[in-house]
Amino acid sequence: DDSPHCLVVAGTYRSDEIDTNEVFGNLLRSDTVRVTNIDLAGMDIAGTNAMLSYTLQLPLRLIRELACVVHAKTLGNPLFVKEFMNSLVSDKELQYSLVEARWIWDIDAVKSKSVDVSVAEIMTRKVLHMPKEYQYALSVASCFGMRVGEEILQLLETSKTFIGLVHSLDQIVMKEGMIQKNGSSFVFQHDLIQQAVYNLIDSKERDELHYNIGVELLKSIITSTDYSVDRTSLLAIDQINVASSIVTEASLRSPLALLNLSASQHMIELAKPVSALLYVRHGLRHLGQEGWVSNFDVCLRLHDAGCLSSYLNGMP
Repeated sequence: DDSPHCLVVAGTYRSDEIDTNEVFGNLLRSDTVRVTNIDLAGMDIAGTNAMLSYTLQLPLRLIRELACVVHAKTLGNPLFVKEFMNSLVSDKELQYSLVEARWIWDIDAVKSKSVDVSVAEIMTRKVLHMPKEYQYALSVASCFGMRVGEEILQLLETSKTFIGLVHSLDQIVMKEGMIQKNGSSFVFQHDLIQQAVYNLIDSKERDELHYNIGVELLKSIITSTDYSVDRTSLLAIDQINVASSIVTEASLRSPLALLNLSASQHMIELAKPVSALLYVRHGLRHLGQEGWVSNFDVCLRLHDAGCLSSYLNGMP
């Protein structure tokens, strides 16, 4: 077949985060791959006006002045606009009038309202006003990234430490709107919300939380001799790897190294050499400097997997 075969890949990223991802940055600057950049800026005033008109169910001409002020304070970022409007309602600067049967506001009060430096600060303030059990459930969910499956949370709930996670998140879905239910998964509505919740956790407590989540998920695996990986065990390994600095139990080092070895081999089979190399490094870190003495076979296999991963990743 002489017909050309093409592959189109579409992705999204923040321009200020490219330097933190060397592989992705090199791809964007590659001479061998044709890259077309489409810059997505915030909404213009007309877009902000249309958004507020639809939300408040008022004609564009009545919303125009308010839209100009909101746009100036949020730079047209849809998430910022949403949270800024919510803050106006919370502070009673935007209210529904039963007499006029529409939303009303004091434009001077809106103009003088201070704006948080970032959406993270808005979300932080919102989270801190929630009940403690809601805050804890969000903290656990944020440790998994943007989404976490309900079945994973149910596994955690077998421990007294994690009781009530699903119920609390269900309540947040209904009342707060920071997280939504997508099938059987809980999904943060925006990655900035997930980051704000995650950054609220003290750094020491964050490591302990990652570690406890990982150990709880691995309980059924780590007591057996089967170190094969599946979706649940990969999630558990990732959690413990984040908190590798606080893994002190000597009895866990060999099993964790073996699990990372299996995860690395699995990533190689999936043609993900970058991820494979990361698992190799974590496995070696768990073995420590005495790995060649205490676990020669595992250490050798990890180095073999590391060499293969590096080769597939085009590293010298």
